[in-house]
Formats: sequence, structure tokens, C-alpha cells
Amino acid sequence: MRDLWHEGTQFRRWQEYLKRASRQGGFTDESDLLGKERIFQLTFNQLQSDNGLRGISIFARDITNQRAAQEAINRLAFFDTLTQLPNRRLLLDRLRQAMLQSERHKRFAAVLFVDLDRFKILNDTRGHEVGDMLLIEVAQRLQSTVREGDTVARHGGDEFIVLINGIGDHLELAARNAEVICQKILHALSQPFDLMGETHRISASIGARPFLGQDHSIDDLLRTADTA
Repeated sequence: MRDLWHEGTQFRRWQEYLKRASRQGGFTDESDLLGKERIFQLTFNQLQSDNGLRGISIFARDITNQRAAQEAINRLAFFDTLTQLPNRRLLLDRLRQAMLQSERHKRFAAVLFVDLDRFKILNDTRGHEVGDMLLIEVAQRLQSTVREGDTVARHGGDEFIVLINGIGDHLELAARNAEVICQKILHALSQPFDLMGETHRISASIGARPFLGQDHSIDDLLRTADTA
């Protein structure tokens, strides 16, 4: 421990830890001490004497497994277990954020409602395993058609929601840009799917609903996008 303390890089890291701890009374951070990445929670106590501060005692608790378990719980709560896309719960939160951002910057966003055509027939005739494989690939293709900051979520069954931010500062431009994205998605989904050695083709229906700010409720946005 003595050598570790005096090693240049690690010494500077410990200095920074202590500075932060002195302000916060403890903290949680990632560490790669001894070359192994773990997550520690550090707390400290000042050791006082009659002559003032005599030193500092540091207590480190390894919470790596605890953090991993919490992240797994959070993922189950906010992500679809099959496609790994945001689920409806996380989508609603992203929509609320998008509405606030749209209002703040006076720029339109859009909700796209993607519904796979005749998915039930494929699911019934080829089995749920093939159906699940198709949904996973659809999710990947949808993600590949949008920007990193946009959201693709699974709404349920064979329905997906795409949330596009910042697509125009007036309605006509936003509608045109939303249409371009819809065509891009339709093209991506029209390409053949190789599922368990068989080639399958699908089609999809997409409804688009541009919006600005919080003029409409989230339920209204989703409903009008679904029927557009």
C-alpha cells in the first residue's frame, strides 16, 4: 500500500479523491487500483489530536456487485428485454424531455409510429422464435436510420416509436424532414431478412406527428401519430 500511495499517477488520483471527499464527506467512483477495475465507495474521518489534525482514516467498501445488480434492475425497468430498446416507460420520459427541449429552443420534434404489417401471420406460421428474431433485427435497422441523440423505443408487440428531435423551426419544414425519415425507415425495412436460413420480407406502416413544445399531451401525440 505504501508503494501504491507514492506511485505518481495513483498518488495524484488519491489526492483528488481526498479533495472531493473533504467537500462531500465520501463519494462513489470507478477505480482501477492494482490494475483491476472495481467500484469503491470511500468515506473518511479526520483524526484529531490536541495539536490539530493528526491524519485521515479512509474506509473503502467494494460495491462493484451492488452497482451491477442495481444497473440490472434499472435496465429491466426501462428497457425491453427482447430488443434492448427503451420501453414505454422510458419512452414517456424521453417524450417529456423532448417537449421541454422543443419549447425551449422553438424547434419542432416528431413522433413516428411504426407498425409492422402482417407480423402476426409470420409469428403464427413460422413460430415465436422467428418472430422474435425479426423484431430484434427490426430494432437494429430502426436504430441505424436515426441519429444517436434520437430515440427508438418498442411500444409493444410489433409497434415501435421513433422520436426525432430538432427537425425544423417551422411546421412545413418539420413535416418534410419527418417524411424523409419515414421513407428512409421504410426502405430499411423493405430489405430482406435472413431468419434461421430463410429469407423473409415485410412491410410497415408509419404515421408521423410533428410537434412543438407542450401544446398537446403525450397520449394525444401517440394517438395522432398512430392514426396519421
